[in-house]
Amino acid sequence: MCNRVLITTIILGFLFAFATPEAPPIEKPKLNWTPIGKVESFAKNENKIAMIYVTSKGCAWCRKFYKNTLNNPEIIIKLNEKFRYAKVNISSHAKVEYQGKTIIEKRLGKIFLVRSTPTTLFFNDDNKVIARIPGYMSVKDFSKVLTYLGDDWYKDLSYEDFINSEEKLKREN
Repeated sequence: MCNRVLITTIILGFLFAFATPEAPPIEKPKLNWTPIGKVESFAKNENKIAMIYVTSKGCAWCRKFYKNTLNNPEIIIKLNEKFRYAKVNISSHAKVEYQGKTIIEKRLGKIFLVRSTPTTLFFNDDNKVIARIPGYMSVKDFSKVLTYLGDDWYKDLSYEDFINSEEKLKREN
């Protein structure tokens, strides 16, 4: 009996001595939404592109885009790195500050000329729309858009030429 206890103690000692410590869990990046009234000025001050995600109550595609695409860790990292972003619910009657005025959130849909939701708008540092994307986008497609805009490819290439050059690079590698 004493030998079994001794052998068990030795084996457990070796296991604990050579066990690798468990790595701490990797924390999922978080979306850092900016209030709509500050997104454009913050983006300009930080040399980032402003993005406004327009949603509405009861919109199934909005929920899917938010859950599957916007909450994807790869997308969150790209957004946090190169963009300042805000969310607008055009079904809401909440008052928000926008361009120095207090308005109802629903009114922003008309200001941004949104015809359907979801719609994602991107603005340059002059507050001009550089991209308007209506509808749902997959993680893969939205990631391409974020690279195109966030890395300033839009200044020199059409989106189509950018995608073609990306595909050509993939084929060559």
